[in-house]
Amino acid sequence: MTGIDFDPSLDQKPTSRPPDSKSLMSVIIGLVSLLIGIAFALPTALLLFVGMLPTLVMILIDRQPDQYGPISVGALNFCGVIPFLTMLWGGDNDLDEVIGLLSDGFTWLSVYGCAGLGWLFYAKMPALAERNMAWRDENRIKRCRQIMEHLKEEWGADLVGSGTDSESPD
Repeated sequence: MTGIDFDPSLDQKPTSRPPDSKSLMSVIIGLVSLLIGIAFALPTALLLFVGMLPTLVMILIDRQPDQYGPISVGALNFCGVIPFLTMLWGGDNDLDEVIGLLSDGFTWLSVYGCAGLGWLFYAKMPALAERNMAWRDENRIKRCRQIMEHLKEEWGADLVGSGTDSESPD
C-alpha cells in the first residue's frame, strides 16, 4: 500500500432529491404566487390563470427531463396573454373588465391559438430540424463529390483514387 487511505464512500455521488420533488416545489411556488396575486391583483391573476391554462396542462403532462414542452408552450401562451394584460392594465383593472375580456371570443382565439402554436412548434420542430440537417448533409456530400471530380480532372484519377476501399495497400 502507498499509505493513503481510500474511503469508498467519497467516490459516491451525493444523493439528491427525487425528481418529483422539483416539480412539487414548482407547483408550491406557483400556488403561493397565485395566492399572493389573488390577494393583491385579482383581475390580473384571474386573467393569467385562465389564459395560461395550456401551459399548466403541459407542465402536468410533460414527463421529459428537459421540459422543452412547457417552455415552448408557455412562452407563446404568454405572448398571447400579454396584449390583454396591457388592455386590462390600461383600463379600469377590475373584475368587470376581466369578465368582458374573457367573454370575447377573440381573446380566447388569441390566447389559446398562441398556445396551440407552442404545441405545434414543440411537436414538429424536431422533425423539421432533422430534415434540415439531412438536406445539409446531402448537399455537403454532393459538394465533396464535385470537388473530388474536379481534382480527378486536374490531377488524374491515380492521385485521387477510385473511391473504393478494395484497393488498399498491402
